Amino acid sequence: MLELLEELLPNFKQEFNRRVTMQELTRLSIQLSPKTAIVISNQWMYVIQKKWLSLKCKSFNPHEIGVVDYRDGKLIIELSNGRREILNVADEKIGVITFGLEKINEHLAGARRSR
Repeated sequence: MLELLEELLPNFKQEFNRRVTMQELTRLSIQLSPKTAIVISNQWMYVIQKKWLSLKCKSFNPHEIGVVDYRDGKLIIELSNGRREILNVADEKIGVITFGLEKINEHLAGARRSR
């Protein structure tokens, strides 16, 4: 079941395709800004960020994610070990991210229940 799929910029899509396995289904993908994208599959949450000369992809198991929230133009992912990932969100993406937050939290709650 596909929830919210936004087309990623080509280089972000390539980086994601390098990381994802064939068993994963993409549930949500949002290009938060020209430098940041978030993709959630049925098994992992990926944060893809453009760094100085390359793209960096971090993956998180849904079981290690505590809270995902949006505050002051930033998407905040709090992990169960106390770490935080803070991602900038472009102004034109505020509506998408508020809708996306519902979907993210629904997916994470489902993943925790199936644990």
